[in-house]
Amino acid sequence: MYLVGTHDRSLDEKGRLVLPAIFRADFSEYAFLSPTGTHVAMHTEAGYHEMIERFKAQVDAGTFGLTLLRRIGSATEPVRVDAQGRVGLSPRLREKASLGSEVKVCGVIDHIEIWNAADWDPDSEDPLLESFWRGGGI
Repeated sequence: MYLVGTHDRSLDEKGRLVLPAIFRADFSEYAFLSPTGTHVAMHTEAGYHEMIERFKAQVDAGTFGLTLLRRIGSATEPVRVDAQGRVGLSPRLREKASLGSEVKVCGVIDHIEIWNAADWDPDSEDPLLESFWRGGGI
């Protein structure tokens, strides 16, 4: 199933996010959270694996250096989705993405993004992010 839609959510005092019901089946046990600077990207286990395999192939082909894998791997946090459909966002992730208590959870087809509600602008373009997409992932 594709991950689509935009949902208003609040983080609780422990920094936990209750996933929208429509996303819960896709994130059954684990999720992989990565800061991007403007938001937190959240991938399913399968989606993260596919993205990393694409990047590994590009590193093997010489398109990117090993630094890319090092940066992605060291910045990503695997988290368990609890029985209530909650995921904990570490203080580091919340700080990097400037997340307050009010957030937008947005489907981006193969992953979701968690934005500070005040910063969410679906019409803005990020040239660096666009270049990563053209390269096969984020």
